[in-house]
Amino acid sequence: MKISARSRYAVRILVELGMDCSQLHPLRQVEANQKISAKFAKQILQPLEAHGLITSRRGARGGYRLKMPPERISLLDVFKITGESLLIAPCVDDHLYCPRTHNCGAHDHWREMDGLIRDFLDRTTIADLIQTEIRKTSAS
Repeated sequence: MKISARSRYAVRILVELGMDCSQLHPLRQVEANQKISAKFAKQILQPLEAHGLITSRRGARGGYRLKMPPERISLLDVFKITGESLLIAPCVDDHLYCPRTHNCGAHDHWREMDGLIRDFLDRTTIADLIQTEIRKTSAS
């Protein structure tokens, strides 16, 4: 499993917005901080807003902010919204994909790994990443 740039940047943007939930973060600020183009930032922000994770206000004093507490936004939520494929192996979701599924020694292990990854992503929140970032920046 390889995490796409879209998902990685979505997480980074949500961490940035979550660092100060009280203020609007202008698009230009997000672009500069994340070192991405406005076009790519908008492609990431639009689905996050459509799914209710963030809110925006247009205009000179506009910007983006979290709509819900960072403790309620899991990495699994973000990955689903950004269209991330979490599939370890095609046979995990579709036992008809491979005729050897029922005899395969690896199949049960792929299913277990898939479950572990999904559980990890579901219990890891944007708040967890914010706390890690705060800890790392204060240590340096």
